[in-house]
Amino acid sequence: MKKSGGMCSRLYIVEDISSNNNDSDNCDNDDELVKKFLIRLYGGKVIGGDESKYLTLDRSTQILIYYLCGEIGCGPKIYGSFNGGRLEEFIPCRLMVTDDLNNSTLRQNFASKLARIHNLKLPITSKILDTLEMAKESLKLFDTADGHEYHQKLAAQMGPLDISYIFEFDWRSAIEWMIDVGKKFETRHVLCTNDMNIANALIRDKPDKFGEYVTLVDYELASMNPRGIDLGNHFLFHTIDVNSPTFLSGIDYPSEDLRQKIIGEYLEQSKIFHNGSDWDENGIDSIEHVLLEAEHGCLQKTLFFLGFMLEPKDETNPMSTDVEMMYKFYVSILK
Repeated sequence: MKKSGGMCSRLYIVEDISSNNNDSDNCDNDDELVKKFLIRLYGGKVIGGDESKYLTLDRSTQILIYYLCGEIGCGPKIYGSFNGGRLEEFIPCRLMVTDDLNNSTLRQNFASKLARIHNLKLPITSKILDTLEMAKESLKLFDTADGHEYHQKLAAQMGPLDISYIFEFDWRSAIEWMIDVGKKFETRHVLCTNDMNIANALIRDKPDKFGEYVTLVDYELASMNPRGIDLGNHFLFHTIDVNSPTFLSGIDYPSEDLRQKIIGEYLEQSKIFHNGSDWDENGIDSIEHVLLEAEHGCLQKTLFFLGFMLEPKDETNPMSTDVEMMYKFYVSILK
């Protein structure tokens, strides 16, 4: 049964519904008979074809991250991999919703899981996923005669729709300002998922080995990056609901008080896992400093999504077939 899909993959549930339970007699005492699992096939409904420009780590390194996260209890276990996909543990759960972050237990669980992943020590490249550079390249393709003509044709299909404000957006100045601001403060580079939206946080039916209900998934875009990228992306997706007809959740950007609570809980857990003498809770590791990092990360991801949506698509990209969804999305992030 097909379950869902995302930017980089398609997901299917496989379940043994036979009534024959004799196979359990063949399991070792320490084994558990798997009756239900997931098949994840690479290549999603948003990113099709060549997805290499969105990925910093190769598939083998991604599997390493997934495997380690599963083994230490941060994510679903990996049962196997094959050319074009992998087999994953099925976790009875539901998706996190924004109201969950008003629950102090779930909020702490989320902060704990993100801190665990951020502090994983793995032999991987230190190359970052430069979202501002990616936004710049995408917007260069948009800001051409062909790019403008492409969007004018798409807008005409919708009624027509006046999108003049999109052409007037000074994205070059916005990106240069972001780059300049980013040079003015320190940060810690950690293993970021680079896709820390609410849809990638699961609320388990039963607690895990840590007694926690939150599990984080989807690390395809993972790389070493400033920690504010994940925190800011998470805050941004409070306002966005990809399943809504308007792409808006109807919920405001989280208040400064809530952002500080989430960051405070994240830092409390990070200090435990960091195990370093350079932890500076009055400086780079203070709530105020990481709040600044998160705001910068949120703006970075906003520009990245804007570039991704405005980059002219071809007929092989499913995104170009859903014009209304595309416009509603980047209209929402411009606002």
